[in-house]
Amino acid sequence: MSRPEQHIVFLTGPTGTGKTTIAKYLTNSLHMTFIEGDDVCAPPPPQMNQQLYIPYANNRIETDTHSLHRPQYHPKENVEKMHRGEALTDDDRWGWLDVLPDEALKELERDHQGVIVTCSALKRAYRDVLRGASHPEKDIFVHFVTLHAPEEVLFDRVKNRHGHFAGSNLVHSQFQSLDPPQADEPDVVGVDVRPPVDEVKRDALEKLKGLLSR
Repeated sequence: MSRPEQHIVFLTGPTGTGKTTIAKYLTNSLHMTFIEGDDVCAPPPPQMNQQLYIPYANNRIETDTHSLHRPQYHPKENVEKMHRGEALTDDDRWGWLDVLPDEALKELERDHQGVIVTCSALKRAYRDVLRGASHPEKDIFVHFVTLHAPEEVLFDRVKNRHGHFAGSNLVHSQFQSLDPPQADEPDVVGVDVRPPVDEVKRDALEKLKGLLSR
């Protein structure tokens, strides 16, 4: 008997696109698990008990919404740069990008049907690294849902939110690095996040289901 297909979905886009919000909705809708790849030193989400939010190096936390929070993917130096609104360089990102596919594959080994990983993945080169988690011979497939909106929209969002390590200055620097998905990346779908959040959720779910059924 062949094993069922397993899927790794990277939910990508610049800061301010609402990756965590959309990821949690997709996670619950599709009964997958969730890795917050960009979650570093931010405060615990409101629904998570403070005592449960402990370092990744010491423990692994799953909530009743299948969410997995691991707060130390980025090294301290990266976090400090993002706090200052400085863009990360390619050298800053490679180690982080190498970790995420490995962690996603570990979740699949725990017999999860799929895992959703949030990360910015701004460049084609970054997405190509993440594609290394795909193993068609083992029925493991990688997909991308890219959230997008104009720079000025995301700047206003980030400027008005609190409790996140990424400042509004980071939006501009990310757009300078942004390499939007191209036509030769059929494993990517885009979702405009300007509409009301419930509409964005439905759009993301519909498009992701389309990817998973290919």
